[in-house]
Amino acid sequence: MISPRLRKIVEIPEEYARRDRSTGCLLKDMGFPEARGLLKTEDVEQILKEEPRLAGFWMGRGKDQRYAGGWGLECLEGRTRVISYGDGRKGAWESDLCKALAEFIVRYLGFIGDVQMRSAQRRAARHAA
Repeated sequence: MISPRLRKIVEIPEEYARRDRSTGCLLKDMGFPEARGLLKTEDVEQILKEEPRLAGFWMGRGKDQRYAGGWGLECLEGRTRVISYGDGRKGAWESDLCKALAEFIVRYLGFIGDVQMRSAQRRAARHAA
């Protein structure tokens, strides 16, 4: 069974479009970076298939990352794959858009969670010093 919190996490871009809050802040509200363990490609893919409206939000987010240097999406002839604009790593081409989007979401949000974790560790180290 998919957790309600994971559903809320997958709805983040929709929430972002409605509110004036950063993705990082919205994720923190959802329990990030600790909630990264909820991110499973198969579960995210299922949510996207149940809620197809979310695919458009995530496609836009995936294309925006080209300029930010994080994980993004590349599309060619009806196929999609994840790509790291930071280091050039690439996933397999997928004809199933939900599968490619799910992989992107897991990598993208995992990356944000990693950044949040490092930031929290640096803050803790500064306060301990």
